[in-house]
Amino acid sequence: MPAARAAATALGEALATIVREAVFDAFAELMDGELARPTATKGLVDRVAIAEQLGVCTATIANLERRGLPRVMVGDSVRYDPADVLAWLKTRSAERQGTPPDPGA
Repeated sequence: MPAARAAATALGEALATIVREAVFDAFAELMDGELARPTATKGLVDRVAIAEQLGVCTATIANLERRGLPRVMVGDSVRYDPADVLAWLKTRSAERQGTPPDPGA
């Protein structure tokens, strides 16, 4: 049953995203393009998605959060910028190995 719950949650989040985008599009059309679509949340992913991208479980993500994993609050939801997460992990890995992080990486 946990897999069904996770699938339902993912489906609900996907539906919420579709509805949110439709509302923004409709409102922007009503305002004759005067309302710019917010881009600050584009590319952000939830805990399940970032865990899947990194090949770890969500408990590992929660553990990394306590250690400073960068995250963004979007309303009541925690979201992650995959680029920021990868940069943080690279920096942390370099620090643990005693080498300075490559700023161009």
